[in-house]
Amino acid sequence: MTEDGKFKKVVRRRARETGQRYTEALEDLEGVERRLFHAPSADRVLSHLRDRYGPGPTAVTAMSRHNNHVFRIDRGAEA
Repeated sequence: MTEDGKFKKVVRRRARETGQRYTEALEDLEGVERRLFHAPSADRVLSHLRDRYGPGPTAVTAMSRHNNHVFRIDRGAEA
């Protein structure tokens, strides 16, 4: 079975489970792999941490060549 055939099965199952038509389920699932398996960048992680927690984080460094979701977070000196 081809990868395309596997995807069609997933689309059919989603359509059956949600009561959608095949084309509606296909629209929902197109690009799902890209959304699930995105590669975060150190700059975006740092920006998110600063927005969420304030100016504490000073640097973000990718830690693994094999897993792009592992980062080291450096924080500034605490008062």
